[in-house]
Amino acid sequence: MAKQYNIRECISGRLGRVKREVDRIYRKHFDPFGLTESQVMLLLSLHELKKIKQIELARLLNLEKSSMSRNLVRLQSQQLISKTGSYHPMLSLSDKGRSIIDSVEAAWIEAMTESEELIGKDGWDALSLLNNKV
Repeated sequence: MAKQYNIRECISGRLGRVKREVDRIYRKHFDPFGLTESQVMLLLSLHELKKIKQIELARLLNLEKSSMSRNLVRLQSQQLISKTGSYHPMLSLSDKGRSIIDSVEAAWIEAMTESEELIGKDGWDALSLLNNKV
């Protein structure tokens, strides 16, 4: 006989609720830059890596091709990244991207701190355990 579940036990629903709360925190910190969490992760990764193939960055961040392309178009339109080549294009921060990266990183640290305060050490440990399982 299949296990019986209660709707309040729904894994997707429970993870979704946590994600919405954390997203709210990140939006508060990233909205002043006109950036989403995915775009900030792209910028911070480019800051750390300096230059990387688009396909490699997508793999590294586990982003689908459509999400990656959409975010890159937005970052290019804001002149925050440079993209060279058409076959396996290389990505890097533009001069404008480099000029704001310290402020963006500070906002990310604030969002991380506030999120960590929200979930606490036990939440952080549970998140690490879940992340290692998938």
